[in-house]
Amino acid sequence: MQIRTAKDRLVWVRVMGQAVRNGDGQIIRVHGAFQDITEKKQAEEALRESEQTLAALMFNLPCAVYLFGQDGRMLRWNAEFENVTGYSSEEIERMVPEQFIVPDDVSTVRARIAEAFTSGHALAELRLLSKKGKTVPYIYSASLILMEGQPCLLGVGMDMSAQRQAEMQLREQAELLDKAQDAILVVNLERRVTYWNKGAQQLYAWSSEEALGREVADLLHAEPNEFQGAFTQVNAAGEWTGELKQQAKDGRPLIVESRWDLVRDDQGQPRSLLVINTDITEKKRLERQFFRAQRMESIGTLAGGMAHDLNNVLSPIMMAVDLLKLNTPDSGSQELLENIATSAKRGADMVGQVLSFARGVEGRRDEVHAGRLVDDVERIIRDTFPKNIQIRTNVGNDLWSLTGDLTQLHQVLLNLCVNARDAMPEGGCIAISVDNITLDAHYAAMNMEAKVGPYLVIQVEDTGTGIPAAIMDKIFDPFFTTKAVGKGTGLGLSTSMAIIKSHGGFIRAHSEAGKGAKFRIYLPARSVAQNQPAVDEDSKVPRGKGETVLVVDDEAAIRMITRQTLEAFGYKVILACDGAEAVTTYVEHRQQIALVLTDMMMPVMDGEATIKVLTKMNPAIKIVAVSGVSASDVTAKAAGASVKTFLPKPYTAQTLLKVVKDVIAL
Repeated sequence: MQIRTAKDRLVWVRVMGQAVRNGDGQIIRVHGAFQDITEKKQAEEALRESEQTLAALMFNLPCAVYLFGQDGRMLRWNAEFENVTGYSSEEIERMVPEQFIVPDDVSTVRARIAEAFTSGHALAELRLLSKKGKTVPYIYSASLILMEGQPCLLGVGMDMSAQRQAEMQLREQAELLDKAQDAILVVNLERRVTYWNKGAQQLYAWSSEEALGREVADLLHAEPNEFQGAFTQVNAAGEWTGELKQQAKDGRPLIVESRWDLVRDDQGQPRSLLVINTDITEKKRLERQFFRAQRMESIGTLAGGMAHDLNNVLSPIMMAVDLLKLNTPDSGSQELLENIATSAKRGADMVGQVLSFARGVEGRRDEVHAGRLVDDVERIIRDTFPKNIQIRTNVGNDLWSLTGDLTQLHQVLLNLCVNARDAMPEGGCIAISVDNITLDAHYAAMNMEAKVGPYLVIQVEDTGTGIPAAIMDKIFDPFFTTKAVGKGTGLGLSTSMAIIKSHGGFIRAHSEAGKGAKFRIYLPARSVAQNQPAVDEDSKVPRGKGETVLVVDDEAAIRMITRQTLEAFGYKVILACDGAEAVTTYVEHRQQIALVLTDMMMPVMDGEATIKVLTKMNPAIKIVAVSGVSASDVTAKAAGASVKTFLPKPYTAQTLLKVVKDVIAL
């Protein structure tokens, strides 16, 4: 009971009384004692309040809460736990925690329970298994408490389904961004990269690990003023679009069409930049070719008109000189007239070159024997060129016939040889070769000027000083020359190109500074097969026997057409877009792959590195190195004996199939 003391204080007491009776059984007095239990009652009240608070928390928290003893018996749980598991209160009372867990997670849960009973706390992720078999991802925290003096675990679990769904969506979005061909990157306000997709890895050859955290301008070797202007514009307007000149990790110059968008936070404050870059390097190169062709056409029209007028001026001079020679007997005048005639003829020859360039060289077309053409030019240059220049010729057997103007083709070949001579002031070697070649759709797809059919290819190669890369695009421009004043007109190569185009052909030049130059002239020819009934081309081309070829090239169009060609002639093909993928693919299919056909110039992992890794994995591997740059031939050979041959781009299907067949047969 509760009593009030003399000091007006309420206290709880425990009252104990005993009656004392007489012989007749009547109560004569009572012995009693009071025990102060105020503190005990206060403790009981505090415990009751604590239990009420705990119960309120358990039954009102939006997460699952449960309490179980060391023997595994479930002691308490809230309504959310029943909702998640789907079991009734009566069912839960007879169950142990492990029965609510996916079987694969039971061992982990046991370890965490033991940890909590030992250290007082544990945290783990698990999958709850409902009564209906539904799996729910959960994260739970367990803490050790005392319940009626016995250790128990209080567990609080949170449903992670929404978070896992959000994470899955983020992963899917990231995968979609990685599948994009464009380079997509995110840059923070400090201009450092925070996101770098696979498209960016392929374009710039920087891996994600290398790019993240780097300052974007330094990473892409961007021109500072261009980048600063773009940042200023995007900060002011929220977006910017334009072209930027950049550089890949391997030094490749790039031109990209760049789109920048300013990303803001919930408060509208700038947070980061989303940058999408599209590689337009090849597009710009084709544009330059187109504009160059237009420029040459315009200059040609102007030059043609000027040449026509100059001919009208020179013709009467030359005729008048001849008449004056007949009527002027003294030697002094004859010598003077001869000088005038020589200068006028030289002027007429120059005008002829201009006309050849301007009008596409209209002339008589007859059957031309390429071997005889080379013999004539060889004889001239052997008699006239310095003795420290060696001349080598290699004329193929059974050359196809060619229709053209012998004089004009003679002029083209002589122009190239003279340029080669001038590039070797200390002497060197000029090599001239002629051979048949059939260009197919495979080759034509890589060369916009080429058509499918037979061609004669005439090659002039020297060991001279070479042509700097900076002027390679200008060497066929009219009046462009690197020779000293009086040493050249700048019309030699432009006239040669005009002559070749007028014959339906095209010309290709390749050079590296200090490593000589190589010019290849392609002229349409008439093969013997064209004069005979059609023969099934497939019967001439070597076919495979089901061998597997791994084709490695970063150009999707080349991968596809190479695959189609090889599969059409009996081979199985596996594709890889770069060296890293090639190595992974080779590990998976090593037993099936008979040959590896790899490009040398690729992002992420180039051909040389790929060859070295594959050779280390299998010293007996057979590799064909491919490149549009002939210098890669040296690189490929240096990579080891596994490189059986070098295949220069562009190549015909017949050349590809012959090389593949020969290398597999080794």
